[in-house]
Formats: sequence, structure tokens, C-alpha cells
Amino acid sequence: MTSKIDDFRINNYMLYTIKWTKSKSDTYTSECGTITVSKVDESFKLVDSIEGDKLQYRSLTDAMDDGGTRYLTTQMGNFAPFLDVMKKNGELKLVHQIDDGFSN
Repeated sequence: MTSKIDDFRINNYMLYTIKWTKSKSDTYTSECGTITVSKVDESFKLVDSIEGDKLQYRSLTDAMDDGGTRYLTTQMGNFAPFLDVMKKNGELKLVHQIDDGFSN
């Protein structure tokens, strides 16, 4: 198994895992607890409690990708501007790990 640094060197992209917890009502909450994604009719609603944003997306993946980027932005601090460049150049790949939150 390779580390994230080795993976970047080999594949020229950063792979980052975003952890989510899924509730029984199909609401996904980020590991930091500040971002939620839920299905509303045929779209998905992202709520960012830090920024106060409420956004609509066509797919769960799009909503979670934006939520993951927002999470990374808060984690990276002054280095956050590099995220947009990395995403644009295909150098950042997000993986979503979902825990159903109610299993034994």
C-alpha cells in the first residue's frame, strides 16, 4: 500500500478521503460536522454552517465534492488557494467514505 505522498509522486495527483456519516433520513454530515448534504426532490442541498451557504446540486457526487473542497479549505488555511488550481489541473481527487452511522 502506498502513502498519499508516494501516490502523488507516481500519479501526479493528491488523493484525499473525505469522511461522511449518513443518517437514517439520508442526510450526509461531514466529519467536521459543519457541512450537510441531503436530497430535496430531484436535487441535493448542501448546507455549509461556517459560511452560511445553502446550495443546490444535480447529483450527490457534485454536492459531496463541493463539500469536500470546502472541508479541505478550512483545513488548509493559507494554502487553500492552491486547491482551485489543483482541481483545475486534475491534481486533486476526492474519495468519499460513507459510514451509515447506525450500524452495530
